[in-house]
Amino acid sequence: MTAPTTDDPRPDLSELRRARAALDAAAEQVSRLSARLEVSDVRVDELETVLDVVLDLVPLQLVVVDRHRRVTALSRAAAEGLGGGVGDPLGALVDAESARRVGRLLDAGVPAEVDLPSLAVGAHARALPQGGAVITSPGT
Repeated sequence: MTAPTTDDPRPDLSELRRARAALDAAAEQVSRLSARLEVSDVRVDELETVLDVVLDLVPLQLVVVDRHRRVTALSRAAAEGLGGGVGDPLGALVDAESARRVGRLLDAGVPAEVDLPSLAVGAHARALPQGGAVITSPGT
């Protein structure tokens, strides 16, 4: 029997064992991450439920928009007073001047607030740290 040469294309047993150990470690890590993700998903669902309840109860017209100027959430008061819904462009809920002011706020990309007097007395928009904005108005 001859010893394998360095040109032998067959992997040696120690290489296979190392590869198997690395694969087992990766599978264990995926399993741990999957369990953490499941816990996070449950927490997100709980927070979304709380947000839905709060948005139903708050008397303000409150609209949340993303950086693309799409509505991502709104209070019952906003849905009834401004019309529109989740997924609509901001311009479908507010006047053109208010939409422009919110657009400039979003484009600035810094934490700031702007008044929206053409929407209502006391209406304003506040930029969110991750992008997007919250618009509040006392309503009618």
